[in-house]
Amino acid sequence: MTIAELFVAIYAAAGTLILAVVRRLSHATWKWMAIAGVAVSAAGLALGSHRIEAIPMTIVALLVAALAFRRSRRPAPFPSRRRVLAAALRYMAALLILLVVVFNAAFIEILDPVTNAAFEELFLEPPTPDFSKLAWPEAFEKMHNHLSRAYALGAWKRMDWNALHDAAAPKIAEASRNNDRAAFYTALLEYLWAFKDGHVDLSGHDGGLYNRAVGGGFGFSLIRLDDGSTMAHVLIKEGPASRQGMQWGATILEWNGVPIDDAAAQTSVLWDWGSAATNEGQQLTRMRLLTRAPVGTTATVLFQNPDEAATRTATLVAVNDAMETMNIGRPASLGLKDQNIEWRMLPSNIGYLKIRAEMPTLAQLLPDRVVRRAITEFIRAGAKGIVIDVRGNLGGADKLVPRMMGFFFDTRQFYEYTTLWDETTSRFERQAIGTLWIEPLEPQFSGPIAVLVDEWCVSSCEGIALIARRRPGGHVIGFHRTHGSFGMSGAEVLMPEGLTVEYPNGQSLDENGIVQIDSDWRLDGGVSPDIRVPLTTDTVRAQYRDGRDVVLETAVHTLGAK
Repeated sequence: MTIAELFVAIYAAAGTLILAVVRRLSHATWKWMAIAGVAVSAAGLALGSHRIEAIPMTIVALLVAALAFRRSRRPAPFPSRRRVLAAALRYMAALLILLVVVFNAAFIEILDPVTNAAFEELFLEPPTPDFSKLAWPEAFEKMHNHLSRAYALGAWKRMDWNALHDAAAPKIAEASRNNDRAAFYTALLEYLWAFKDGHVDLSGHDGGLYNRAVGGGFGFSLIRLDDGSTMAHVLIKEGPASRQGMQWGATILEWNGVPIDDAAAQTSVLWDWGSAATNEGQQLTRMRLLTRAPVGTTATVLFQNPDEAATRTATLVAVNDAMETMNIGRPASLGLKDQNIEWRMLPSNIGYLKIRAEMPTLAQLLPDRVVRRAITEFIRAGAKGIVIDVRGNLGGADKLVPRMMGFFFDTRQFYEYTTLWDETTSRFERQAIGTLWIEPLEPQFSGPIAVLVDEWCVSSCEGIALIARRRPGGHVIGFHRTHGSFGMSGAEVLMPEGLTVEYPNGQSLDENGIVQIDSDWRLDGGVSPDIRVPLTTDTVRAQYRDGRDVVLETAVHTLGAK
């Protein structure tokens, strides 16, 4: 909300109370009150950035001005018993109008940071394509035709739309002939996962396919170290692997007689929670899914335990482990009542700020104000540096990112241009309201900062890392780069069987008009740490077995040395 709009809200609220309570003022006072109302309303319309959203309180302000002018032209009535009912009704009307103004101001203050669209676009945008009543093959053809035009990153990723169509269409047709919903769902998912974009998804009931495909675990998880070896970095006590003699830190050599690297490369990424967008993300997904299978599946594993010269071979059977190894490292969902932002001072005199998502919750309706309080406390405590932890952050509202990061800049900095698909022009049109800048905010923190990232940091979260990389004295620290999915998400296509295709219909562009952060045709994207924590036996043991936070330790050491 701008200063001009704030004055409109104050005038409308205060004027309503004055009109309801005060009956006898001088004609000159009423006249100046009317003039002030017109001036404030005009300033709000001219200087405000929410002209449509602020219509209710602007109307109230103009009505207050009109009634004040009316009173300046006629004498005030003397009170009488007959006017008691009229006064009560007047107070009730004033209260209702006051609530309208308060809710309108709150609506602007809370809604504005969470959308890049103008208010009118939220309600007047083109209808969502609805192919839900069509036969499966026809619905697929229309969906494919729509996405080939409206998917924001088709050119950036050099999508071969004909090849993509020809691979999926026969499977869709066969599923239709056999009335096989599972085959239809799987074919759609394979089609969408080929986009390699974390913002592309298929929502709706999967009929249990996910649980059947990866519901079984072998009791351990894998990670690839910097030296090229593959280690069992998670080992479930009394799980299948543990019962067959595998120890924590075992080096995995073969899987079903195939060298481990080749086995991982052959593993499908279809049944992960989302589509990995970068080469690094694809490799992490394959490692995670290699040790998942339908319950009852057998796998023969060749491994070497730590401090053992001989190798061992074990035949493991996948068991229902309630997705235990699948969920390790997976970000927890953020509920409406949850605390989104937390902060504290670390013993090393470093401020620690945890941001789970760039969105309001009922507990923290104005996240940027919460960040302001945190920065204020850090400065008062004399923090030498600030760690911003966005690991596991699933994104949120674009506008909140520069608002949260403005406390670390003393000059205005460019953040992004945005485009959106325009069905009328059949082009991606640049959105003036989506051009975002990092405006310097008080209090200013000029010391060093470090943003902690991982592969789960996706969408708007990646913008925080991007800004840190651009700032002098800013670092991005982590084991892995961010997800590489940064487009304007939220567009949908309704499909048969209660399924919905989700995709980005807008781009984030840098100052030169080039797509930023989203992975390209080479699967190169995301924000890579400038300080990458090495994946060694020692760091993995500390992080996953000993319960230390090696990434945070690295950040604290980095900032303390500044």
